[in-house]
Amino acid sequence: MRRLGAVELIELWSDAADQSPPRRALALLAAVGDGAELDPVVGLGNAQLLLLREALFGPTLTASLACPGCGEAIEAHLRADALTSGRKPSPDAVPMPGHHPGLAVRPLRWTDLLAVADADDGGAREELLRRAIEPGADRPAAPLTAVTAARIVEALVELDPDLVVSLTIACPSCGGTHEVPLDVAAFVWAEIDGWCRRALQDVHELASAYGWTETAILALPAARRRTYLELLGR
Repeated sequence: MRRLGAVELIELWSDAADQSPPRRALALLAAVGDGAELDPVVGLGNAQLLLLREALFGPTLTASLACPGCGEAIEAHLRADALTSGRKPSPDAVPMPGHHPGLAVRPLRWTDLLAVADADDGGAREELLRRAIEPGADRPAAPLTAVTAARIVEALVELDPDLVVSLTIACPSCGGTHEVPLDVAAFVWAEIDGWCRRALQDVHELASAYGWTETAILALPAARRRTYLELLGR
């Protein structure tokens, strides 16, 4: 995975800020990839985004969320490399479970997420599941029944074990343990967004005080930048 410098990361953030979440994820994956896989399987993209996050901000991530059991605010600290299975997704279609002879399910890719980005949650889920079905005879009628949808999901998870990434959290208030889905692309983007805004605030303050350029300030190691800000009383 190619490393991103501060200037390149801010330029990427600026260019992708107004784009849809799937397009932002594709922009990040393209920036750090080797060009061999521009439209990865969703789970592979999730794993690569977590690797990018680790390279940028370290191996430990902090997630703030409400306990699904009691609603108490929880701050969970987890290692990014513990969130994925480590298993490679299958690029091939598999027969669809159940009574749909001749039909197969293929793994979802990031362009599939991009295609449904403007749909509401229910419509997006239906369209994604139908997009996963390889063309064949006697395709399931629309809308999909709950049983058919569940069988497609079963096949998708078999193909792509990191299609859905979950956090295991223990609530100190109610004592419950819960599996909470993590939107990896949204989480990583939020951290990049926060970092870029803080970095530009540093640029503003140091440029105002010393007249340095943005490029020169961003080239400073983080510790030196913090020291200069401390000298300014920030």
